[in-house]
Amino acid sequence: MRIIPPILLCIMVGAMVAADYVLPLVRLDHPGVTWGGAALIVLGPCIAGPAMLRFRRARTNFHTFKEPGVLVTDGFYAFSRNPMYVGMVMAGLGAALFTATLAGVILAAAYALVVRYRYIAFEERALREKFGDGYDAYCRRVGRWLGRRLRPE
Repeated sequence: MRIIPPILLCIMVGAMVAADYVLPLVRLDHPGVTWGGAALIVLGPCIAGPAMLRFRRARTNFHTFKEPGVLVTDGFYAFSRNPMYVGMVMAGLGAALFTATLAGVILAAAYALVVRYRYIAFEERALREKFGDGYDAYCRRVGRWLGRRLRPE
C-alpha cells in the first residue's frame, strides 16, 4: 500500500498529539517555540497550496505515484523543485513545535527523511526518465528543497 505524503503528514501529526499526552519526553515550554510552530503551520500550506494549484493550472498530475505529465518550472518551482513537500515539512515541523515536545520534533524529522528518501527520490527518478536532459538542466538551476543554484553542479 502506498500512502501519499499528505496522509502520512496527518498520521504523523496525530502521532505527535498522542505522544504529547502519552510520551512527552522533554517539554520545550517556551512561548516562542509555540508561536514559531503556529507560524510554520500557517506558512506551510501557504507554500504547498499555490504549488499544487500551479500543477492544476498546468493540467499535470500531482499525485506522487502517478506518471508526471508536464515539467513545471515556474512560480514556486523556480525556487524549489519540491515546494509542496517544503510546505508539508514546514507544517509538520510547525506541529512539532506547537506540541512543544521532543517526541514531536523527532517525528517531524522522521517525516522529512521519509519525504526526501522515499517520495522525492521516487519522483526524481520518474521525472528524469520522462524529461531527461530538460529535468537535469532544471536540477542544475534549482535546489531540491530551497534556493536557486548560483552555478551549475
